[in-house]
Amino acid sequence: MDSKELRTLTDEDLEQCKAFISRLNDNEALAPHEIKKLAGFLESTLADFEILADVHDATVAHSTVLENELEDKNNESEILLAKMKKYLSPQLFKLIVGGDVDASTDNYRRKNMPVFFSDIVGFTDLTDQIEAEALSSLLNSYLNKMTEIALKWGGTIDKFIGDAVMIFFEEDNTKDCVARCVQMAIEMQTAMINLRKLWQQQGITNNLKIRIGVNTGYCTIGNFGSDERMDYTIVGGTVNTASRLESNCTPGSILISSSTYGFVQDIIEVEPKGSIKVKGVSHPIETFEVTGLKEPLQQKCTFLSESNNGFKLQSINYSANEVSPLEKEAIINSLEKALKKIRQQ
Repeated sequence: MDSKELRTLTDEDLEQCKAFISRLNDNEALAPHEIKKLAGFLESTLADFEILADVHDATVAHSTVLENELEDKNNESEILLAKMKKYLSPQLFKLIVGGDVDASTDNYRRKNMPVFFSDIVGFTDLTDQIEAEALSSLLNSYLNKMTEIALKWGGTIDKFIGDAVMIFFEEDNTKDCVARCVQMAIEMQTAMINLRKLWQQQGITNNLKIRIGVNTGYCTIGNFGSDERMDYTIVGGTVNTASRLESNCTPGSILISSSTYGFVQDIIEVEPKGSIKVKGVSHPIETFEVTGLKEPLQQKCTFLSESNNGFKLQSINYSANEVSPLEKEAIINSLEKALKKIRQQ
């Protein structure tokens, strides 16, 4: 649009224009020079209207461009947030998006919390035995299931390191956090039964099992790293001990410390496993293997799908040398509930 200036009428011009129009309304004739002057006023006003119309159209067009740009930016932001969500736990994602996380390396706090470690026994050997596509499919199906269970119980997934998983619970109620953490671990172990079936159908015959260690104690939580890259994570002796518990655990089992057991002894069944020595800890750590949940908290029947008229019992391949105490408990629980349902009908 060409640059044009408004020829705004003065107050005197407007008064004179109104006087001319008033005389015309009274059927009074105007002199030729007055008609010429009135025509000039009208021409000037029409020209101003054209300029203002052009300005309006340009403003609307510019506004549309801005709206489109804003919509594009919003779409880009939503895509970016969706990608971020895959790399962050829901708790941390919520904190960051809500602006509650101070992105500095000097904002720390200490909390008493349960720390969870797990890994797949024999996974490293498996990486040299199968194709990359099969390996990635196996690992992703495993991590997807573990993530689903962790989020269900409210855990913060700290990191994946290959097949290893680290999770912590940072809410204020430590007893509740420990109870949820241990029940999460039990559900993860029982979920491995169906995962192994899936992998066997895909041609992976290795009897893969996971080890789980859970320790409870004070950790320092916050942003750790450099000015360029930081991790929102936890550090401390509690973390190291949880890792040691996991490495000392029998495959297919859950090994917890006495500090963890103290919070959940009313809801779980355990078997004492003696003490272990942890570097940096002055005293031995008493350990317990989780064998199941006490009634009425027993885990759902892994092999049993119930309905109003009956049930469906999945096939069970039992080998005394290969079944862990937790898996054995799940099998017994399923069979007992199946028998109970038969007797009731």
